Amino acid sequence: MLDLCLAEIEAHPEYIESIVEYWFINNYRSYAHTAPRLPSREMIDSIKAQICLLDFMLPTGKTLGQSTGTECVKLGGWLTEIGERAGKQIVASVFSEQQLRDLLAEHA
Repeated sequence: MLDLCLAEIEAHPEYIESIVEYWFINNYRSYAHTAPRLPSREMIDSIKAQICLLDFMLPTGKTLGQSTGTECVKLGGWLTEIGERAGKQIVASVFSEQQLRDLLAEHA
């Protein structure tokens, strides 16, 4: 089948423009109908609500809640403030989930 099409195109080069136009229009329409939609603000908020910062896995192999303040300071970023406040204590014994969310929001 492809060989027949190629033979026709070679015999009638004026067909190329129509073929390319047909191909482009159909593929563009297909793409336009299946293009992914951006998530809504509600969806983003819902996903954020499901994330538990105390269960957030750190590069040390421990969760944030299981880590000490000293370990958090070494990791840097917004974890530095958590670490400085927690000191040598375990993060989960010092902070609630909401307190961690509030700290993260302050640094975002």
